[in-house]
Amino acid sequence: MASKNVTEVVIDGKIYKLGGYESEEYLHQVASYLNSKITEMKGLEGYHRLSAGMKSIMLGLNTADDYFKARKSVERLEGELSDKDRQLYEMKHELVSLQIRQEDSERQLASLRDSVSDYQKHIAALEAQLKSRGQSEVSAAAVSESETEEMAEYIFTDEDTSEVNSDDASVSDENATGESQAAAAAASDGEEGDPSSDDAAKGGGVQPASSGNRSGKQHGAQNASAGNGQDTGSRQKDKGMDYMNRARRNHGKMSDEARKALRM
Repeated sequence: MASKNVTEVVIDGKIYKLGGYESEEYLHQVASYLNSKITEMKGLEGYHRLSAGMKSIMLGLNTADDYFKARKSVERLEGELSDKDRQLYEMKHELVSLQIRQEDSERQLASLRDSVSDYQKHIAALEAQLKSRGQSEVSAAAVSESETEEMAEYIFTDEDTSEVNSDDASVSDENATGESQAAAAAASDGEEGDPSSDDAAKGGGVQPASSGNRSGKQHGAQNASAGNGQDTGSRQKDKGMDYMNRARRNHGKMSDEARKALRM
């Protein structure tokens, strides 16, 4: 337990002994405050006409007034200090939350950067695949064009040759048929023309008309078969040209698709 301090102080010109557990400095501060209040009261008008008891009461009332005003001021300051402490706590809490959010954002950013790097690598691989595929499609289209043209020429040549052979065969068949018909007609004319031959032997050089008719029939049949062969060859040639045109159009479409793939 702290020891009690006793000290002498001067109040209103008189010496008093004050004792307490506070320090001597504090006791002198209390005495100085009382002296300042007494001096203040003496400055009031009519204070000197009051009795000693009224003077003591007036001094006590003014001292109490200072006390309550100081207490109210202290309470106000304590309230402000409490608000400041609460705001400081909220700001610290918000700062901690922001730091946590910042750390989370930094982790997400690092993850997104890794994802972007992976996507860039994947995109580069896909572009390389598209480029190689486009080049292969272009080369395949060029090969397909050459093969298509060679096939079209081969088909055209083969069909034309087969058509010419078939035309020659048909002409040969028609010639053979015409010869057989001419031979039959000659035989029948020979059987019917014995009197004519006798007449020719007798009188004078009239030739039978059946041989001229036979040669004319044979010549007409040959011309007709040759014309049919030419028409058939022309139709086969037009068919081959149509096939080649369709092949070129298909190759053009394939080339357009290959160029689009390269641009992608």
